[in-house]
Amino acid sequence: MNDEKKIEYDELWEKWLPRIKEYTNNRIELLKLSMVEVVAKATASAVSILMLFTVFSAFFVFASFALALYLGVILGAYYLGFAVMAAFYLLLFLLIMAIRKNQIEKPILNQTIKKLMEEHIDEN
Repeated sequence: MNDEKKIEYDELWEKWLPRIKEYTNNRIELLKLSMVEVVAKATASAVSILMLFTVFSAFFVFASFALALYLGVILGAYYLGFAVMAAFYLLLFLLIMAIRKNQIEKPILNQTIKKLMEEHIDEN
């Protein structure tokens, strides 16, 4: 009786082993494809944000330069216009430093987690 069970077990194992291997390989391939998708989405998002940031930065620099020159004409000296702009940016920097934890970092962190969890839930 014991030999019969061993033979039956060996036959079952031989029958199911290829299926188990195929299933495992398919799961690994699915995981690889999922990772590729996540990396591709992150890369595309990063590149588009970088492009927008670059264009906006160029606009911002030239607009700031034009405003500094305009203020210089109004104040009677170009250096005064640039000094006013520098003071404005220093105040803006200090304001951002004061509120960055609660007003900037936490909302960004929460939105990022929310978006990642939505994508994870959509996949399942």
